[in-house]
Amino acid sequence: MVREKRRVDRELTFLMLKAASDAEEYVALRREAYLANDRLGRFARRGLRNCIFEFCESASRLSAAFRAANDLPWGELLQMRQDLGHDYPEVPAERAEEFARLSMIPAARRLRRARFPKSPDAPK
Repeated sequence: MVREKRRVDRELTFLMLKAASDAEEYVALRREAYLANDRLGRFARRGLRNCIFEFCESASRLSAAFRAANDLPWGELLQMRQDLGHDYPEVPAERAEEFARLSMIPAARRLRRARFPKSPDAPK
């Protein structure tokens, strides 16, 4: 059971890092490529929202022990997951881009040094 929870935490962390990497690429390339073509830009912004949702959804599924052992903005991640999951059209592209730049990408950098607790059910 403990090994299974640690395995799930590792898989979710991998998914989060992949989504953050894609979002980071979007942020880096946005000015040069996506602004040149409005249609491409719309698709890219939708892709960015999907990356953010995947990152935040995975964060919501991590064990409580993992979240307690790693200092990330968990509340902010879970709030964005709720906003995207329930109010998708209402989340402006600018807010998604700002979230990726200021919250998600820095969180992913810290996540690369994540600590995996020996007991996923350990209290804080």
